[in-house]
Amino acid sequence: MPENIYDSIIKLLPEISMYFIPGAVFLTLFNFIVSKDVLDKQYFVFKSIVISYIIIGIADFIISLCVPYLVIVGIISIVGGYFCGKLYHSSVLEWLLGLFRINKTVNDNFWEDINDFNKGTFITAYSKVDDKIYQGSIFKIENKQRNPYIMIYDYEVYEGSKKEENLIEKSEFGKIENIVLNPDDMKSIYVTYSDDSKKIK
Repeated sequence: MPENIYDSIIKLLPEISMYFIPGAVFLTLFNFIVSKDVLDKQYFVFKSIVISYIIIGIADFIISLCVPYLVIVGIISIVGGYFCGKLYHSSVLEWLLGLFRINKTVNDNFWEDINDFNKGTFITAYSKVDDKIYQGSIFKIENKQRNPYIMIYDYEVYEGSKKEENLIEKSEFGKIENIVLNPDDMKSIYVTYSDDSKKIK
């Protein structure tokens, strides 16, 4: 390849980067917030370029207000990715999907979709490994897994049936004690919401 072609490519690198990096920053932040894996997603480069064009288009409009160009692009990339990531998990998106009668979840992780992050979610899990019953409120959910581990707090563990005499373990008030459950080890898990939860439709 002629040397002048290499020189042309090197000269074009800043422009190529400008039409990739803003979208890549946007997608990386968005995927981090919604717990999606960035690297193994299809069309990441293509999506980054498309989003970069949108960001740069907005930046070109705002540049007329005499704000530094790179500052505008950086702010739009970061704020846009953060805002869209939060919107992804918000009740607003659920409301919009419900408005169009769309009952499909947008989350890779189904537990994140059914968990009420504001009012809390109480579960009762029946183990198929032993004869134990676990009750508690969801504290954390493992990210980036189709069937993630679930951490519960304020828990109770029963042997055989949910009777007071069968209570074998209970978290102590004022202590940070949690139990991690593997959904694959459960034959059934019942989910309960508070009366004012937006998950109840």
